[in-house]
Amino acid sequence: MSYFGDLRKRYYEPVPPPRDAGLLWVGLFLGVIMGVLVGVLLAPASGRVTRSRVRRRAEEVGDQLRESADDVAA
Repeated sequence: MSYFGDLRKRYYEPVPPPRDAGLLWVGLFLGVIMGVLVGVLLAPASGRVTRSRVRRRAEEVGDQLRESADDVAA
């Protein structure tokens, strides 16, 4: 057997499968819920104002990308 095969046998310890993968999903779900709650509580403006700002900024970025694409194409 090769040297690396011997090393693999000596030092490789298989990782046991997780005992309860459901805990991962519960943790992820709770993290998302907590993130949403913190975001809502600490939001600097109302939802309508924030959506308006995001929409306006997205339109600006889209316009800049179109202009850049036109410059590259020309």
